Amino acid sequence: MNDGLTERPEIRRVVVDSLLDPMPSKHPHCVTAGDFVFVSGLVSERRADGSRIGVNDGQTGIVHDLRAQLHSIFQQLDVILQTAGSNKTLVVDVQVFLLGMSENFAVMNEVYGTYFGGTVPARTTVEVVCFPSDVLIELKVVATVGNTSND
Repeated sequence: MNDGLTERPEIRRVVVDSLLDPMPSKHPHCVTAGDFVFVSGLVSERRADGSRIGVNDGQTGIVHDLRAQLHSIFQQLDVILQTAGSNKTLVVDVQVFLLGMSENFAVMNEVYGTYFGGTVPARTTVEVVCFPSDVLIELKVVATVGNTSND
């Protein structure tokens, strides 16, 4: 039956799990569909000892370094996008999930702007109450597939 809709593009999982924590539900962190790359659940990377970059145990509790978390996220994003045939200049939409908007928005915005430079994609920033892991920020990214030069 032809209902006037185009066929659904093939959805392909992009395997870069060596960089990312497996999600409890076993959903992939990155898939491609047609000319698009979808990345979700992007948080700071775990160190060999199991702790996260930008999350440290202090004498009075957890100490967060949002800059370090974002740098880790963007390093992972570069690898993921390259593996999927894309790069940061082809990112078209970012959803930012942030704890403590009033305390953390300015730092997030500064690091984000430095990473994307003049190719700033559309963005939505939403304050959240908590994450399943001890982080301040998580990103969901949509990019197109194309020229993979990082210029």
